[in-house]
Amino acid sequence: RRQTTVLIGGSNGTAALTAILGDQSEPANSGHTLRVASRNPSRFADATTGRPVRWRCDEQKPFSDLVPSTMLPTSWTAHVGEPDSVFGYDDAREVRLRDGSTAMYGGLERAISGLGADDDGGAAD
Repeated sequence: RRQTTVLIGGSNGTAALTAILGDQSEPANSGHTLRVASRNPSRFADATTGRPVRWRCDEQKPFSDLVPSTMLPTSWTAHVGEPDSVFGYDDAREVRLRDGSTAMYGGLERAISGLGADDDGGAAD
């Protein structure tokens, strides 16, 4: 099932979720479109090229979900992923609407609606 997710913010938590949800080597992320809308879009996209930045997150997993305990051994999983599109909150652009007319949409509006996005994810779920 295709899914489009918009992460809003610029914290380390947003970066960690970007690494996990944007990890295309993970089968669960197949068909998943990930967008980030941030006050500081340059943290998530290269300022020169506009290409999304790749993030890494190391996740500690217990060997058992039935009895998770800090006393039991754990395993580590590394996630490396990037968003499909990055938007600045105040990055207003003219977009073409479905009826053929145009309108000015801010970055957050474009991230949620999918209009003027650089990916094919459609509207956010």
